[in-house]
Amino acid sequence: MEFHGEGTLTPEQEEEIGVLMRRKRCQFLSFWLFCGKSACRRTRSCAFDTDFCLAQVGPSVPEDVRNAVDEMVCAQLLGKSFEEMMAESRDIVLPYGKWLEKVRKIEAKGRADLSAS
Repeated sequence: MEFHGEGTLTPEQEEEIGVLMRRKRCQFLSFWLFCGKSACRRTRSCAFDTDFCLAQVGPSVPEDVRNAVDEMVCAQLLGKSFEEMMAESRDIVLPYGKWLEKVRKIEAKGRADLSAS
């Protein structure tokens, strides 16, 4: 992706980055597990409309977990290693680990209902 001018993004680039960030959020949060679209469950990734998934499942995600994922997505897009990101944002990112534990338990039980766990 090339930038249009120094430090300025075109509207198309802004939209492309927005789509990428939403898709990464869905992936980090394992939304495919809760998605009603078979393509997403089959590929174990967001294969549909990220806005749909964020609207449907997003409200079930605690704010501290959303903040952690945003921190991780930004770090990844900036090319930071996991170690760098953790050194800078450890306290922000810790709730994500608890989220993953909850998601993995749901996955192991074969349930796709966040409220039931």
